[in-house]
Order: sequence, then C-alpha cells, then structure tokens
Amino acid sequence: MDITAVHFAGKHGNLSLFNIYNDCTHNKVLTLLSLFLSSSIHLMRPLPGDHMLWVGDFNHHHPLWEMPYNKHLNFSREYIQLLLDLLADHNMELTLPPGIPTFQSLADNWTRPDNIWQSHANTDPIIFCDVDVSLRPSLADHLPVITKVELSIPRSPTMSAHDFHSADWRIFHKALTERLHTTSLVCLITSKAEFHEKVADITVAIQEVIATDTIVPLQKPCLHRKWWWNNNLKWLKAQRQHACNQAYKFRNIPDHLAKVEVACLSREMDSSICEVKEDHWKEWLDTINACQIYLANKYAVRKPTNFAYDRVPDLKMVINGTDTIVSTNAGKAKALAESFFPPPLLPFPPG
Repeated sequence: MDITAVHFAGKHGNLSLFNIYNDCTHNKVLTLLSLFLSSSIHLMRPLPGDHMLWVGDFNHHHPLWEMPYNKHLNFSREYIQLLLDLLADHNMELTLPPGIPTFQSLADNWTRPDNIWQSHANTDPIIFCDVDVSLRPSLADHLPVITKVELSIPRSPTMSAHDFHSADWRIFHKALTERLHTTSLVCLITSKAEFHEKVADITVAIQEVIATDTIVPLQKPCLHRKWWWNNNLKWLKAQRQHACNQAYKFRNIPDHLAKVEVACLSREMDSSICEVKEDHWKEWLDTINACQIYLANKYAVRKPTNFAYDRVPDLKMVINGTDTIVSTNAGKAKALAESFFPPPLLPFPPG
C-alpha cells in the first residue's frame, strides 16, 4: 500500500499521521489523498487545533525545498501543481528544513525527494526533525529522517534484563565454583529435606553470580533486536556510522576518502550480515525437533517479494454465504476491515 495512516487521540488532542509513497511517474497517490481528505478531513482533524503530518517519499522537486544546484530537477508547474494545491488547501507547512538532502544518487548527487509536512496550528507538536546519517542502512540510498513528536501517551517502564548472549562463561564458571565452595560444600544427601535445601543453596548461588553485572551485563530489551546480531556487527555498525557522518559532512567534495570508506564498510557489513544469518540458520537447523521440521520447510521454500504479504497469512472470510480464502493484499485489507469495523446495527423501529 502506498498510503498508510494512523490516528492518535489523547490529552494532546488528535494527531493524524500519513505515510506516503508517490511514484515519480504519476500523481495517483496524491489524487487519492486529495479525495480522501476532501471527504474525511473532519475525522482527521475534528478540532481546529488538531494536527496532521504527511511523511514519506513524494518524489517531487521544487525550489521550496530542493537545493539550488538541483534546479534542473524541478518539475513542471502542471505536474507539481496538485501537491502545491494540497499543501495550500490544508495549510501544511514544511517540517524538515529546506536545503537538507535525503537521497544520494548513483552519480553521487544529493537530492530531496523525501519530505515531512505538518498542519499549521497554534501549538507545534514537533520537537525535532532532521536526517540522521549514522542510521543509514548499508547499501541504502535514502537517509533516515528522524522526527520527534510530543505526545503525552503513558508508557510502561522498560525493565533491564541480563544479556546472557554476551556473558563470559569461563568467568561465570569460575565465580560459581568459588561461591559453591564457600556456601554449599559437597556432602552426602540422606533425606528429601536435605535435597531441597541443597537445591535452594545452588539456586541462590547461581542467581548471585548472575546478578554480578561484570559477568552477565545488563541491557534494556529491544523490540527490533535480531538473534543473529553479534559484537562484530556492532563494531562494524559503529565504524560505518562514523564514516557516514564524515561522508555527509564532506558530500560537496568530490572523491573524498570518507566516501570510499563508507562504500567499503557497507559492502563488508552486508557480507558479514549474510554470513552471520547463514551460520545462525544452520545452527538453528541442527537444534530443531521433529515438530519444527515443517516450520523450517516453510522458511526455506517461501521467498517473499512483498514482506507485508509474507507476514499476513491467507485469511478466510464468508462471501455470499460461502467460505472463501483471501490471498491478495486488497482482499486481506478488506477482510480485516470488515472483521474489526463491522457496519453499525440498525436501530429498532419505534413502538
């Protein structure tokens, strides 16, 4: 889907966020956005003080946001007028400051196809909006745009947990042995009560060693962490982030050494990720049981081209009284919409 929208409502009021991708060869997405807002703006902004954000790759170039040296990329007035009219009709303002490039072409030319727009209001919910070159993925041509929005939404606290993956098990074994020698000596167990007491002593000793942060480090849980991620990739990422910052800083200097370093580190990180993923896959295959063979086969034979489709399995819905399997994106979206948002019940007739 080229348009994704999410609506936030709370003490801060209402905030509607549109994630938009507009193809560079046509304005169909912008036309759909115009039709939707013309009929549903009261849902997106119920009150005059509510906010609306448009973010994404608009694939439009204009002097309002494009760099002066890219004036040859500016679109004709007929082609860009639809976007300009939309911005004017809904009183949208540029959030990402003009002149900041977001895309690096193969010819090492920096352009601005991506944009962030916000509706004009008495209060500004945007705290920060800028590109972060250090977060640019390897072999990617677009720069990440970081936008911080002030939303007074309560969050559950994130508790730190021990990172057993990074623990030094040789030090752990040595510390546990020393602790057991002082707190739980080897003895002959003659009763059930002595057995439970010995188990409790060993459990306490293990937990005390785990609680030592120098042996098993603490870390906050990350929702996006990958099981195959390791310290070598972490080091490569840090080196590449530094090189990306330098290359972006000296982007106007042709053949700067930082650009070569970014290319080399990007290729090295990409190949390292592929190797680590393959090793993790083989290690997982060696440890699966009989019940997981079908799952392994599913992972092996299913090569996704649309990752949104790969995450949502085929759905079953009733059409004209007949059970029907839905496999297309449009059909899945319709099935989910009808399931979560059924039509309202008709009121009972009076009397």
